[in-house]
Amino acid sequence: MHSNQIALWKRELLSGADQVFSNKKTEEKANNEQDNEFLYSKIWSFTDGGILFKKVLEK
Repeated sequence: MHSNQIALWKRELLSGADQVFSNKKTEEKANNEQDNEFLYSKIWSFTDGGILFKKVLEK
């Protein structure tokens, strides 16, 4: 491991440490899950049970 690479990683960590340890990702994941459930319910209502589309989306 070269010392320049370690120094680069250290600078990147120090400049973005607040983002690394924030709860923003957790909130985004929760919002995405809610969006997915909404979309699944819409697909369900527009198709014959939405089974085929749900399987495709889960891949």
